[in-house]
Amino acid sequence: MATQQEQESMDIVVRILNGNGVSGVAYKLREFLLTKGFDVSETTNADHFNYERTVIYLHSSDYTMSKKLADKLGISNNPILDDRAQDYPCDITVIMGKDYKELHPFKENN
Repeated sequence: MATQQEQESMDIVVRILNGNGVSGVAYKLREFLLTKGFDVSETTNADHFNYERTVIYLHSSDYTMSKKLADKLGISNNPILDDRAQDYPCDITVIMGKDYKELHPFKENN
């Protein structure tokens, strides 16, 4: 049975883009987010592989969505970029940067 926090996450649709070029990291993040109750709509490559930092784009006006995701990833909520669009196919896009090893699913003790 899902916890209340995971239940709340189930309404958040996330798209993951690999912006670092390391094979398999977007898939690993996808698996992690699915276990935390998020709905992952797509996992693919970003427009380039030179993203230094992981970036979260919020496509919704509900900032609690980005806070929940940032908390699960173990990053501060300030790399959030406001990219609201009513007809966007997901609530949040995560572009994984070269700092992906700092995210919770990639730390050794997690």
